[in-house]
Formats: sequence, C-alpha cells, structure tokens
Amino acid sequence: MKILFINCEYPPVGGGGGVGNKILAKELAKNHEVDILTSGDQDTPYYSKEGNVEIFRVRSFLRESRWSSGIISLSFFCISAFVKGFSLVKKNKYNIVHSFFALPSGLVGVALSKIFRIPHVLTIVGGEIYDPTRSISPDRNRLTKLAVRNVINLSDRVTSISNDIKVRARLLGISSEKEIFVIPLGFEPPPYKISYKKRTSKEYTLITIARLVERKGIQYLIKAMARLKDKRIRLVIVGDGPEKEKLISLSTKLNVTDRVKFVGFITGKPKYKLLSSADCFVSTSLHEGLGLVFFEAMYCGLPILATNVGGQTDFLEDGKTGFLVRPERPRELADVILKLQNDGTLVKEISIYNRKKVKTYYISKISGGYKKIYKYLYGY
Repeated sequence: MKILFINCEYPPVGGGGGVGNKILAKELAKNHEVDILTSGDQDTPYYSKEGNVEIFRVRSFLRESRWSSGIISLSFFCISAFVKGFSLVKKNKYNIVHSFFALPSGLVGVALSKIFRIPHVLTIVGGEIYDPTRSISPDRNRLTKLAVRNVINLSDRVTSISNDIKVRARLLGISSEKEIFVIPLGFEPPPYKISYKKRTSKEYTLITIARLVERKGIQYLIKAMARLKDKRIRLVIVGDGPEKEKLISLSTKLNVTDRVKFVGFITGKPKYKLLSSADCFVSTSLHEGLGLVFFEAMYCGLPILATNVGGQTDFLEDGKTGFLVRPERPRELADVILKLQNDGTLVKEISIYNRKKVKTYYISKISGGYKKIYKYLYGY
C-alpha cells in the first residue's frame, strides 16, 4: 500500500503532532510505502529520506519560527503543499492520503482526495480544534470553524488523538452521524537503556518539556517555584519558543533564577538523560491534545503532575500516575510538588505503575487502529 501523509509540521519543525506522525510513519514503513509532505525552512532540505520514509518539504513563507506559525504562513502552506501534492499523487498513485491537523493539512488532503478519487483519512490533533490562547481557534472564529467542519465532513474517515479533542470537535457542529475514532498517538521506546534515578535528599528536580508558547502555561510553574522556599527544589525547562525571554524575565522578577534552568531544545538521548535524572515531570499546559512527552516521562518512571484539561486525562489518573490540578493555579502546583517530594513510598508505587502503563501506548500496538481503517477504505 502507498500512503501519503500531509502534515504542516514534521520534525524538526513543529511539536507533538509532527513527532507522532513521524513515529507512525516509521512503523507503517516496515510493510508499506510511506511518503511525507510537510513544511520546512531554510535549514531543512526539500527532499530527504529517513529509513524507508521519504520526506518532501515545501516552504512556509513568513513562518514565525520552527515552534509556531501564523495564519499567513499556514495559508501559504495550503497553496505550496497542494501544488507539490498534486505532482506527487499523479506520479506515485497513492492508495491513501492521510492528513494530520484539519487545518491547514486537511484542506490539502481533501482537495487531492476529491481530485484523484483517493480515500482521505483525517487525524485531528488539538490546536486546530481548540486553543485557548489564539483568536483564530475554531471555537471563537467563524471562518476557521466552518473550514474545520467542512474538512471533517468531507473526509472518508476521521480519527482523534483523544476523547477531549473528539468532544471539542463535536462542539463545532460535527454531526453525531459522522464517526470519529479515537486513536492516541503512539510512543516509540528509545533504543538505549534508561537508568532510573535513586532518590536523594540533596536535590529535588522538576522537569518540564514543552514549546515555550503561551498555551503551555510555563509561567504558572515558575510562579509555583517562587512559592516553594526549599532551595533543594530545582526546575529544568526543556524547550524553546517565542515566550522564552518573557519567562526568563519572570524568573528574574520572582528571584528564582538560581533554581530555574533553561536548557533549550533537546531531543534524543540527552533528553532522556535529563528525564531519568529528574524526580517529577510537570506540565502546566492550558490545554493538550494528548502529549507524547507524558509517555516519555512515564517510561522513565517519573510521577506526572499535570493540568486536568485536555487529552492527557484519557490516561493520567489522579493519585495513580501522579496528580492532576486545575490550570493557572500556582498554589495547587506547589502543594502537590511538596506532597510528592515528601512521600517516597507513594512515588515508588507511581513509578512502577507508570512504567507498566506506558507499554499500552507503544506504537507497535497503536498502529493497528490505523491499519484497520486503511484496510476498510482500500480493502488491502
């Protein structure tokens, strides 16, 4: 089977939706021909090959950065991706077109699907359905709401990475007659051994990994650090983005620069080294579609402290995988951090539970859901 993925983001551009697509593509490419049509910048080649996956990139003009994009750059992606996609589909005769994100990728996927009469699978990821920090979020913008609704209705099969995103899609006016299948992003275990940290009383290290954008709510974690007077409690912030300077300024203002460390964008083995040397993973996001980084932290045996809004509530259990708190509540964050710091027995139980539970989300298992959909649409 020949599969063309269309995604406006794909590593090193973008965030979790691109990473999840990459993991899925790698798994499917073991038995199928898989191509990726995505965006790039001046530092990414127009064509590359990773294993059995071929990657074709088009330029997204006026893209704000690798971590965020605006309406203009997304519009340019629609045009350039359609032109490139047209030539790819005509030449390679794909059996399935699979888009990640209803906007802008889904617009391109639906158009190519209708022109070439190829089944179109759409995966809705999160930010294109609901983003509390953006005025163009479909729940507040009539134009994007209409576009998302049409893309979903015109797709042959629609999947959502979480129940939260499925529900929010319904709120945009998607008929209950239109099936939306929940298939989470899959996790690929790292190809190297992870050394689990032994607890000590010298330092208690918190770690968060995120794009530094407003939606991630990192400022509330920094404010929680200001409430924690124990100098042994440290915070490592992994990631980059447009909010970085504001966050550094906030750390200075709250006098916690000696305990808050910004290490920038890190991936691969160095990232897992930081995770395995930490005591607790914290996410203060205002909303998440799912969050692959939770799986990475669970794999390392870390307790998870996260907000209770978003797709992560499909698998994070209050009191079992860690704790869930309300968004924008630094005091609640601080209280739970102290609870985890002072209860070694509970943390040990959580660590064992998380390392076991994450196996449910291995890509080798998750990919089966997509294979069933492809088989239904193509009959292969």
